[in-house]
Amino acid sequence: GNSGSGKSTLVSVIAGLLPVESGWVRMWGVDLTALPESTLRRRVAVVQQEAHVFATSLAENIRLASPSGTRPDDEQIWRALWAVGLGEWANTLPHGIDTIIGAGGVLPSGGQSQRIALARLLVTAAELWELDEPTEFLDRSAAAQAICNLRTSATERGVTVVVASHHPEDG
Repeated sequence: GNSGSGKSTLVSVIAGLLPVESGWVRMWGVDLTALPESTLRRRVAVVQQEAHVFATSLAENIRLASPSGTRPDDEQIWRALWAVGLGEWANTLPHGIDTIIGAGGVLPSGGQSQRIALARLLVTAAELWELDEPTEFLDRSAAAQAICNLRTSATERGVTVVVASHHPEDG
């Protein structure tokens, strides 16, 4: 959709990040605005246009999206990284996936930060993935590969995906 058409607002409302001023948001047969925040956070994963990277290891940046009580192993982290096109980059880091990134560590580019956020989706148990401009900082080839791999994973897991993008091919 066009800039200013409400794509990001819709994503934020569905995820419970913005309040519903009137009406309701219904999914899974329930009004999402009536769900406790902890339940909504478990069921909905959001990748926003400006992806945040935490000052911790690359692996922990991805693991933070995993469900409470679970911890993806290194092999799962590597699979997620390769799926979003970061495997080669992670191999060049001084300590691989144990390298500290973000403040005080290796500073990933905007595209790398975006792909780290996309890799988080692959370790979450969420039933709905919301992607707000998920490939904005990626070249078209990298974007196509990442979206293809995310679609495959979502289909295999039965995840619903909502994509807000200026690029129709992301949908």
